[in-house]
Amino acid sequence: MTEEESVTCKERFAVLQKDCLSLTFSSIAAKKYAPFLQKTPVKVFTSIFFLVLLIIGIWGTAQVKDGLDLTDVVPRDSSEYHFLENEAKYFGFYNIYIVTKDFDYPNNQRLLREFHHSFQNVDKILRNDGGKLPISWLDEFRSWLVGKISVSTNYFLRKLLYNLLYNFVL
Repeated sequence: MTEEESVTCKERFAVLQKDCLSLTFSSIAAKKYAPFLQKTPVKVFTSIFFLVLLIIGIWGTAQVKDGLDLTDVVPRDSSEYHFLENEAKYFGFYNIYIVTKDFDYPNNQRLLREFHHSFQNVDKILRNDGGKLPISWLDEFRSWLVGKISVSTNYFLRKLLYNLLYNFVL
C-alpha cells in the first residue's frame, strides 16, 4: 500500500475540516496578503499609485467651481442646515415694493418717476445685466400708452381724411 492509500477517509476529512475552519480573513491576511505586500515591487507600485491618486485629487479640488448651495451639501437634520435655512429665510435677498396709498397718479407722475430714478444712486440694490434698475411699471405703462395713442391717432386721422374726401370732394 502506498502512503495515500494508508490515510483513511476520516483522517482526510479531519484535515479538510481543519483547513476550512482556519480559513478566516485574518488567516488569509497573515498567510497570503502580508507576504505579497512586503515584496519590493508591490511597495513601489503601491506608493506610486497612491501618489498619482493624491496629485489627481489635488488637481480635481482646484478645478471645483462654485455652484451648489450649502443646504444641498449639508445633511438636513443637522444644526448647520437649520442655520443656513434660517439665514436664507431672514437675511436673504428679497424684492422691495413701495406701496403708494391715496396717491394722485395722474397729477404726480413726474414725482413718481423721479422717485424711481433716485434709487439708481443706492449702492445696495441689485441691478440687471446693464447695471440699471428694472423698468418701473409707470414707464412700461407710458410706453404702452404711447404706442396705443399713435395707433389710434393714425386710425383717427385716416378716418377723418376719408370722411373729408368722401363728403366734400365727391
